[in-house]
Amino acid sequence: MSKSCEHCMYFVRDDLLEYAHGECRKNPPTVGNLVPDFNLDTWTIGVWPLVKKKNWCGEYQGKVHG
Repeated sequence: MSKSCEHCMYFVRDDLLEYAHGECRKNPPTVGNLVPDFNLDTWTIGVWPLVKKKNWCGEYQGKVHG
């Protein structure tokens, strides 16, 4: 098994992006602002890095099955 993101315990698949991408939840989300519908209200949101499932990094931890 490869040490790619899709096999990492920190990877959360994003079903809306046709399974090719997901979020890396190794660290807390970063804070960003969202302006829905370009109105004057802004929402503060947390965002995890978006990664491709075939990506890899030095923080890989295999998923625990059980």
